[in-house]
Amino acid sequence: MNHILEDKQQIRELAESWVLFRDTADWENFKTVWLPSGTIDTLWYQGSWEGYLERSRESWGRGMSSVHYLCGSLVEVAANRGMCRSNMKIYGRGTVDGSEYDLDVTAQFCDFVEKREGNWGLAHRCVVHVKDRIDSVDARSPLHLDAALLTEQPSHYRHLAYIHARAGRVVKKDMPGLEGLEADRLKALGRTWLAGGALRLPV
Repeated sequence: MNHILEDKQQIRELAESWVLFRDTADWENFKTVWLPSGTIDTLWYQGSWEGYLERSRESWGRGMSSVHYLCGSLVEVAANRGMCRSNMKIYGRGTVDGSEYDLDVTAQFCDFVEKREGNWGLAHRCVVHVKDRIDSVDARSPLHLDAALLTEQPSHYRHLAYIHARAGRVVKKDMPGLEGLEADRLKALGRTWLAGGALRLPV
């Protein structure tokens, strides 16, 4: 029993370390949380963790600044495989359409982890979106968003997607929520992973 508790603690620390290393631009330590073949799936980037790191490094200090807060994690362990689902918040600030905004995102990290040579590492991370909102920093100056572009974005991450679309990024429109087809696919993928199956990600 003790080794299971120890494994769960190490996996939670892995999830927390990702957040702190990313939000402080500690890119050297950021590399340590990943398995060599690790991948990540976000609304603005899908691919290898190395590519995510480089894209994040390039955009650091430009446009929206954001921080992540974890709000509790549920960890499952099966031999050398694990799943960690963490409630989280993203708080962002930036300028869009000439106005300064604050962005509040409610979401989850869903982490597929594996233990190799005694150490846990991230095999895949994806984001499950729940809801978001955007507000003007100056209450005297309301935001004037492009209504047509805003309406095009998925309802459960509409404002975050809008910010990325206005920044010129291609936004993935089928990120999973808490319910629906994509959520069911993610749950099935998790069961397969814990049973020792291959991590077959959608193309």
